[in-house]
Amino acid sequence: MPNKLLNTITDEDLVLEIKSGNQLAMEVLFDKYAPAVLGILKHSTESVEKAEEALLVFFGNISHQIGDFDPSKMKLFTWMLCMVKKMMKENGQNQIQTHNNYVFDKGTLSNTLGRSLLDLVMFEGFTYDELTEITGITRYELNLKIREELNQMKKKQ
Repeated sequence: MPNKLLNTITDEDLVLEIKSGNQLAMEVLFDKYAPAVLGILKHSTESVEKAEEALLVFFGNISHQIGDFDPSKMKLFTWMLCMVKKMMKENGQNQIQTHNNYVFDKGTLSNTLGRSLLDLVMFEGFTYDELTEITGITRYELNLKIREELNQMKKKQ
């Protein structure tokens, strides 16, 4: 049953079901997002076993903190990434990986695939809000960096 729901239920409906105490909805959330969250955790822990343990802790926390989620502010997965980042900070980890396999060093804008911020916004579908949450920089700084990239592109032409 969770697999059928996985393909049909929206994130907003999923959150409402979890908030109402529907355990099946929590299973659907786990099935939908556990692989991505586990991938993030594997990159920031010493072993697969620790990553799997952290995954269970993370989803346990999510079930208690889902009431804090506001879909008008960000997408569910972005909120979950913020929760992973918070958990990693509390545990002294230094990296956060995004949904498109970009790994950002804490407090910087470098990513492992060398993509520019402009590429991330224009072609990968990141919003400014997502990038400010993930990278920890202000929207103003993000605007400056993207404007700088645009100016560099103009100079190359």
